[in-house]
Amino acid sequence: MEQATELGVSSLTNIIFSLTLIAFTWWVLLRVRIEEILKIKEPWFAFIVMMILSIIIGHQLALFFINYLDWSRMISQYLF
Repeated sequence: MEQATELGVSSLTNIIFSLTLIAFTWWVLLRVRIEEILKIKEPWFAFIVMMILSIIIGHQLALFFINYLDWSRMISQYLF
């Protein structure tokens, strides 16, 4: 039962971490004038582009940090 609990906590942490970084990326992209950079005339299309970019970038950032934490945990298990 202990492994199932550990897996559940780890999964929940990863989900929260991913959603937090997606929201952070959305917040950062709001400050960038995407419609001017890409010369988009329709505001709804710029919104969709920003949404897709925030999901992609935020997810990749979350994967990097999750992998980094897992690797750090594995190193500590091998050394000690």
